[in-house]
Amino acid sequence: MAKELPYFQFEPAEYLTKDVSFCSLAAQGLFINLCAYYWQRECSLTKDQILRRLNYPKELNELITEGIIDLEGENIIIKFLDVQYDNATTKSRVNSENGAKGGRPKKPKRNPKETETKANQKPIESESKGIREEKIKEYNIIEEEIIKPKEIVFPFQSKNFIHQWQVWKQYKKEQHKFTYKSEASEQAALTQLQKMATNRELKAIEIIHHTMANGWKGFVEPKSDPRKETQEAFQAVKEKINFDFSDGKLSFER
Repeated sequence: MAKELPYFQFEPAEYLTKDVSFCSLAAQGLFINLCAYYWQRECSLTKDQILRRLNYPKELNELITEGIIDLEGENIIIKFLDVQYDNATTKSRVNSENGAKGGRPKKPKRNPKETETKANQKPIESESKGIREEKIKEYNIIEEEIIKPKEIVFPFQSKNFIHQWQVWKQYKKEQHKFTYKSEASEQAALTQLQKMATNRELKAIEIIHHTMANGWKGFVEPKSDPRKETQEAFQAVKEKINFDFSDGKLSFER
């Protein structure tokens, strides 16, 4: 990235009016460093990589929760830098191609007989244009067959979970103006939810409800209550054991 464009565009007015300015100063400082690492690594950075270099998980989760950055699976996404990166690399590629051809091609000299032959050339131009369009369509079909991922695979196949997932997507769209860019990004989000829920369907649904109830953009696992977990564990053991002191002995019924 340093060779093509060693800097990215930063607009103070844009920064001060966005949600990031309402985050803690620690989170804002992490965001600036995060942008620098993201840009230097050609907009390819994972959550694990940044935490190994800058170990501030609380501030990183704050940026994710507030929607300042996105997380697709383990990959960090900073949209405004992605746009700048695409523009920079596209421009660099076009300039390289023109340079290989000896710079910008010269305009051909006007042919005095151009007016006379122009009418005869139109059918050929139309035919060439039709061939180009057919080839573009053919390329798009091939590209779609190769790149398009398979249908979404839900980690839990119950109708209830699938319904809750549709509710989650509608919530993201209405509350945060967010839709998944592709089936691949949606699949990554499902995988992330399954991992957070340790492959438990009820836990996954609980995480969805907890996140929506608090108006957050990204999944946030509810804090566990050790006392409640202890009581539930004791109750489960109690249901499996039957205490009988009628004959002076302790009996167990499994």
